[in-house]
Amino acid sequence: MPILPKQHVQISAIKPPANGQLDYVGADSDAGLSLRVSFTGRKTWFMRYYVMRKGSRKRAKYTIGRFPGIDLKQARVMKRDILSKIDKGQDPSNDRKIEERKASVKTVKELCSIFFAIRENEKYRGRLRKNVKDELSMARCYVIPEIGDYAPQTVTSDDIIRVLNKAQKTCSAIRSNRILALMRVLFKYALSEQFIDFNPTESVNPPAKEYPREIDPPHRHELKELWQRIENGSVNDRGQKVLISKQIQIALKLLLLTGQRSSEISQAPISEFDLVDKVWIISGSRTKNGKPHKIPLSALSFELVKQAIALAKNDCPDTSYLFPGWPGGNSFKRGAKPIGNTACHHALKRVTLETDLSRFTIHDFRKICATQMAELSVPLEIVSEILNHTINTVTVRHYARPNYLPQMREALTLWENYLLEIVGG
Repeated sequence: MPILPKQHVQISAIKPPANGQLDYVGADSDAGLSLRVSFTGRKTWFMRYYVMRKGSRKRAKYTIGRFPGIDLKQARVMKRDILSKIDKGQDPSNDRKIEERKASVKTVKELCSIFFAIRENEKYRGRLRKNVKDELSMARCYVIPEIGDYAPQTVTSDDIIRVLNKAQKTCSAIRSNRILALMRVLFKYALSEQFIDFNPTESVNPPAKEYPREIDPPHRHELKELWQRIENGSVNDRGQKVLISKQIQIALKLLLLTGQRSSEISQAPISEFDLVDKVWIISGSRTKNGKPHKIPLSALSFELVKQAIALAKNDCPDTSYLFPGWPGGNSFKRGAKPIGNTACHHALKRVTLETDLSRFTIHDFRKICATQMAELSVPLEIVSEILNHTINTVTVRHYARPNYLPQMREALTLWENYLLEIVGG
């Protein structure tokens, strides 16, 4: 490689190569400084140096700028500054990239746009897709109006606390906890992408303490009344009859009989049900742990599924869902989508309003099913299998993967028989 000239005039006189590029390397006091001349005539100052990255010595390059915008004297001064940083263990090239990334995201609003674009494009499981939608709603309602115009690196813990305090005026303290959780994930992402130097949410405590929700297990007479209200409805305070559609009745009964999650039942496609082997195979894209889940159908569950399919095909022959939804504001065709995930929740609330049964939620059906099976001496590992809880041990993860389907069928049949004995079915 040719030696870098010592005079500004000499550098100006350097002719470009016929093609490609040629590097002029500094010597003596200019050691470490180089000039790259391209065939177009462009001349660019740069430095080569070594730096420790992830425990090993790596060669790095730092571009200083173009000649003659930066002359030889200025390039020498900048070289000394860069060498000083390298001597302190810094990596000037990496530091520049970090600063450029910080400058590329000017506001928290822009940070949210990038963050949610990534979140929505990733292959999220069904339940998490709903969470992303909820997070986006929280960002638009609480975070962006308050700190959306701030530069991400200027946000402090006081700003985070202000967002939470303002949120608590219009929502519950628990909801504020969720808003804080969102901001933690958001700024953790910003830190990982080097948009900021520290996470302003780290020192902020959640607005409310949270405890697992405990419910009083239903007595036998309450289980019977709950079943009867699902089938026969109730009477409201104006003396009007409140009824649940046959479709939702079946969904509620299946929730209680199988112990599965509300979304897994309400959004179920007909194709998941094997009517020959009497098994329901929930797709991994719809389960919380992302794994396919086999549920054996007990006698009543099997009959309810067949009734639901017959009702669905009678109402809308082209539907692919067990519980086809009605056209909404988007005016989609009946059956093009399943019923809403909250349909069962609202139906249950209507028929249990102002009664002791109103303490039960749709998710409590899952707890009732699990608790009753345990009280009927069903082994907890079988209950866990039915609920599709992940058992995260080395043995289960890498070695033993038993098929509990026969035991699960026996347990669900035991629970069904016990329930029918109570309700008089």
